[in-house]
Amino acid sequence: MPHPVYRVLVSSTFEDLRPERQAVLHAISDLNIVINHLGLAVVPVDLITGASTHPPLEVCLDEVRHCDLVVTVVGMKYGSITKSGLSFTELEYDEASKHSKYQLCYLKSDKALMLVENIDLDPPKVSSLKAFKEKIDKQKKRDAFASPEELRGHVLRDLAKWFFLLPNVVAVAEQRGGGSTIDTLARFYTFVQHQHYTEAAHFLIDCSTQKDLRRLGVLALYPEMLAELLELPSLTPPSKITDPTLRVRLLMELHDSNPYSLVGRAAFDEANLLVEKASITVYEFHIARRWATLAVSGHCDRHALQSLKKMLRCARKTGNTHNKAEAAVTVGRYYRWVNDHKRAKRWLLRSVANLRKDAPSCPFCMCTAFMELGHETIGTTASGADCSFGHECLAKAFLIARAIPDRSRQAAALRAMADHFDAHDGTTEAVASLLLAAKLMREASPSDETADVTKLLGPMMARHGREAIRSEMQAVEHTAEIVVNNTLAQFKLESFVESLCFQETPCGDHW
Repeated sequence: MPHPVYRVLVSSTFEDLRPERQAVLHAISDLNIVINHLGLAVVPVDLITGASTHPPLEVCLDEVRHCDLVVTVVGMKYGSITKSGLSFTELEYDEASKHSKYQLCYLKSDKALMLVENIDLDPPKVSSLKAFKEKIDKQKKRDAFASPEELRGHVLRDLAKWFFLLPNVVAVAEQRGGGSTIDTLARFYTFVQHQHYTEAAHFLIDCSTQKDLRRLGVLALYPEMLAELLELPSLTPPSKITDPTLRVRLLMELHDSNPYSLVGRAAFDEANLLVEKASITVYEFHIARRWATLAVSGHCDRHALQSLKKMLRCARKTGNTHNKAEAAVTVGRYYRWVNDHKRAKRWLLRSVANLRKDAPSCPFCMCTAFMELGHETIGTTASGADCSFGHECLAKAFLIARAIPDRSRQAAALRAMADHFDAHDGTTEAVASLLLAAKLMREASPSDETADVTKLLGPMMARHGREAIRSEMQAVEHTAEIVVNNTLAQFKLESFVESLCFQETPCGDHW
């Protein structure tokens, strides 16, 4: 009978790496969310707290011997030195190696932001730290991190890989009916273990895989799994995914999952080079649109127009209605940024018109177009003027998102509608919209920290007072969805979604 508890020791210096140690604990907690229904648990062994009658070093080494896995995190300090001349962390590392414990090692990048007090300046300690890092590099395949959040993703990825390939865990999962998320992770890591990288790639980018990861709040694994297949970041030529078209697809997925991270930017740059070098026409538009989006969102006027023109040429070249609609939305956003609202509205209406020409229509593109049109219309309507058209556009975006169904898009539409209600003395409707939005955000991503009703209602509390908003919450707490549906009834949109002839699509997947 397999034992249900696996012990993971967190080994590092203490004071300088407190946020990093906390990130490792969060990764372990995230993994436990996935596996708790199996009757299994991963228990962190954190030696910062607790007391013992034995000497500290003896306690540390004993814990290493009794754990199943050791996570070693090395920063820019060597740590407390024992009588042997080695630090506690290095001795724990050596003890784990001696007893053949499974080890995960992470070194803090030199490019990471650090306080001076968290860097060793004493020459002997600097030398010892360098020697320790060189030892790890020679003996283990380690990873680097620049922030606690990046470390959390690395640890969650590597813990999952270790855990879901354990024979005992596989047996328990089969016996108890592990569930789709367990099967998803185990299947992916089995592909990787047997070097079936192409199969692993196609399996990973399948929308159902992402849905499974999102369902239990471990979507943070997705970019880490992509990075592993793409071997990013690395100075050596890729050996796992070498087909240019598939590699570009994965690179674009990685960029979309985290566009502002260093790895996300590196993925986009490599995808851009591959598309140009290999003339992969199917992705020319997507690359051009991302360049345009980055230029517009970065308020880089000099590059924006040039990027937008190239994007429109690529969209026309594809002859694809959805591409033309996406391009029109991007141009509309640009004109909104430069305060040319007449042109912004015209381009957004063009996007909707293009999509309606095609059957079946793309619900994702249509939802985005109506959302942008609603924001543009309401944001530019003079005070006191009728902005019901903008509100109707947001209502249509919400109904389309509900039909997909896409909870994240529903929540975004509801939050925009709440702002509109609040600006027109519809406090009750605004509170109901935000309550429903928070519920949908939690369902879409259980680990989403922004899915907090108090945070969402914060601006309204500041305007109307805590007691007034608390009273409204109590009044609509159990009827929020009914209140929202009643407000939508005024637009008489009962047959709107059916009139668009949407094709059924898996959640969150753009065909």
